[in-house]
Amino acid sequence: VGPADLCVVLVKGPHTQEAAKKAMQVLSPKGVVLTLQNGLGNREALVEELGSQMRVYQGVTNHGASILQAGEV
Repeated sequence: VGPADLCVVLVKGPHTQEAAKKAMQVLSPKGVVLTLQNGLGNREALVEELGSQMRVYQGVTNHGASILQAGEV
Protein backbone atom coordinates (compact mmCIF):
# COMPACT_ATOMS: atom_id res chain seq x y z
CA VAL A 1 0.00 0.00 0.00
CA GLY A 2 1.13 3.51 -0.64
CA PRO A 3 1.73 6.26 -1.15
CA ALA A 4 -1.46 7.40 0.58
CA ASP A 5 -2.83 10.95 0.72
CA LEU A 6 -4.96 10.11 3.76
CA CYS A 7 -4.61 7.63 6.63
CA VAL A 8 -7.59 7.28 8.96
CA VAL A 9 -6.73 6.10 12.48
CA LEU A 10 -9.48 4.10 14.19
CA VAL A 11 -7.66 2.15 16.93
CA LYS A 12 -7.92 1.95 20.70
CA GLY A 13 -5.88 4.66 22.44
CA PRO A 14 -3.03 2.39 23.61
CA HIS A 15 -2.32 1.46 19.96
CA THR A 16 -2.15 5.05 18.62
CA GLN A 17 1.64 5.32 18.47
CA GLU A 18 1.90 1.98 16.65
CA ALA A 19 -0.75 3.16 14.16
CA ALA A 20 1.24 6.37 13.61
CA LYS A 21 4.37 4.38 12.79
CA LYS A 22 2.40 2.31 10.26
CA ALA A 23 0.90 5.48 8.76
CA MET A 24 4.39 6.94 8.24
CA GLN A 25 5.29 3.89 6.13
CA VAL A 26 2.51 4.59 3.60
CA LEU A 27 1.91 8.36 3.71
CA SER A 28 2.80 10.43 0.67
CA PRO A 29 5.03 13.45 1.37
CA LYS A 30 1.96 15.71 1.60
CA GLY A 31 -0.31 13.05 3.14
CA VAL A 32 -2.40 13.68 6.24
CA VAL A 33 -3.66 11.60 9.14
CA LEU A 34 -7.23 11.82 10.43
CA THR A 35 -8.02 10.41 13.85
CA LEU A 36 -11.61 9.46 14.66
CA GLN A 37 -10.87 8.01 18.09
CA ASN A 38 -12.70 8.68 21.32
CA GLY A 39 -10.81 9.76 24.40
CA LEU A 40 -8.17 12.39 25.04
CA GLY A 41 -4.58 12.65 23.87
CA ASN A 42 -4.78 10.65 20.65
CA ARG A 43 -4.14 13.58 18.34
CA GLU A 44 -1.22 14.65 20.50
CA ALA A 45 0.23 11.12 20.40
CA LEU A 46 0.01 11.16 16.59
CA VAL A 47 1.64 14.60 16.40
CA GLU A 48 4.45 13.39 18.67
CA GLU A 49 5.13 10.44 16.41
CA LEU A 50 4.57 12.15 13.05
CA GLY A 51 6.38 15.35 13.97
CA SER A 52 4.11 17.96 12.35
CA GLN A 53 0.82 19.33 13.63
CA MET A 54 -0.12 20.35 10.11
CA ARG A 55 -0.42 16.69 9.08
CA VAL A 56 -2.76 15.49 11.85
CA TYR A 57 -6.49 16.22 11.98
CA GLN A 58 -9.05 15.14 14.56
CA GLY A 59 -12.72 14.44 13.97
CA VAL A 60 -15.18 15.48 16.68
CA THR A 61 -18.82 14.61 17.23
CA ASN A 62 -21.43 16.27 19.38
CA HIS A 63 -24.66 14.67 20.55
CA GLY A 64 -27.28 17.04 21.85
CA ALA A 65 -30.43 16.33 23.84
CA SER A 66 -33.28 18.30 25.34
CA ILE A 67 -35.39 17.60 28.38
CA LEU A 68 -38.99 17.93 27.15
CA GLN A 69 -40.55 17.28 30.55
CA ALA A 70 -39.86 15.23 33.65
CA GLY A 71 -38.82 11.74 32.51
CA GLU A 72 -38.89 12.61 28.79
CA VAL A 73 -35.75 13.42 26.80
